[in-house]
Amino acid sequence: MAGSHIPFCTALKPLLEEYGLADKLWIIDGVIPARDREELLALGMDGIFPNGSKFDDIAKFIKENV
Repeated sequence: MAGSHIPFCTALKPLLEEYGLADKLWIIDGVIPARDREELLALGMDGIFPNGSKFDDIAKFIKENV
């Protein structure tokens, strides 16, 4: 998302709510600076996986939270 993760997630949140999808697991990955993680959690992110996250960790998180 080239640094646009917060605006993108901010725009996505009301759409998820509008279409009854707000209760679904919401995760994001990629180049996400540590300074942005708190804001993403406040937007409703369930999991944040910055660059370098291991696939096994992501899969485990999904299995434990679905």
